Amino acid sequence: SHGSTLSQPIPIITSPTINSAMALPLNAAFLEEAPYGNLDFIVVPGEEVGQKIIKNDGNLGVTYFKKDDLESFRLIASRYQVNVDVLMQDCLHLLVSKDHPLSALDSISPEALTQQHFAMLSHYSSCDSSVVYTETFGANNRYTTFSNIGLIKHAVLNQNMIAILSGYAIHHNHSIDNSHTKVITLTDTHVENELHLALIHRADCNLTYQEKVL
Repeated sequence: SHGSTLSQPIPIITSPTINSAMALPLNAAFLEEAPYGNLDFIVVPGEEVGQKIIKNDGNLGVTYFKKDDLESFRLIASRYQVNVDVLMQDCLHLLVSKDHPLSALDSISPEALTQQHFAMLSHYSSCDSSVVYTETFGANNRYTTFSNIGLIKHAVLNQNMIAILSGYAIHHNHSIDNSHTKVITLTDTHVENELHLALIHRADCNLTYQEKVL
């Protein structure tokens, strides 16, 4: 039974942005501490991570919250003995190649973005409560939706597109050489550009040894 317990995979539920930067280093650190353990990284839209923990699809999740959403989810989660711990504060930036015309800028507002071609994750543009809501951008932009951060970063580097990514995804996802890119601060967004990277987890008494290692 000892062996079968060790072989049970631990689900880690994350959003695409976080998974792209966290999965490899977390896996390496976990195997150092629990060399016989197995992880199962499950990627869902960010807003579904907390719901899946509450529904018992896993005991550990990592996602982003806007400030107001963080407080409202905490209230709901507490009813299900689910804790929410903020790991860091972050925000969204533009990422361009150093050859892009916008690379000379250090900051820009959404309405000043005109006639640009964006590489996006699908959920960024679909909700008017999102920090990045394309209706607030300037005119005549084009948008291509990609399924993962690696493709988005390659589009930035090789096709001179613009990405909108969190600082964590920019600096900790190494699918391209980040030294060939420029990070531009996104200012004057229609909702506050403040994100909280949070760990969602069951109370410690409900976690296995290997989950506590994580």
